[in-house]
Amino acid sequence: MPFEKQMEELERRRQKALAMGGEKKIKKQHDEGNYTARERIDKLIDSRQTRDHIVRMLQQTQDRSKTKGISEHRFANWPTKF
Repeated sequence: MPFEKQMEELERRRQKALAMGGEKKIKKQHDEGNYTARERIDKLIDSRQTRDHIVRMLQQTQDRSKTKGISEHRFANWPTKF
């Protein structure tokens, strides 16, 4: 499969996932007084705050590795893919 077709397929799948079952299902969730899963996640996590927290943690890790001679430090359950 050529690269362009793969990228088109990936974009189609991404759009389908973002649709979350279509407008009818989203409207049904809202009519019942509920948020969609994506809306709940957005309310729980402020991406700017999360990004700032990660940057601070990485800076602290680098500072510790310089002072204690640790070449690499890994956090337990630390997310590796964003």
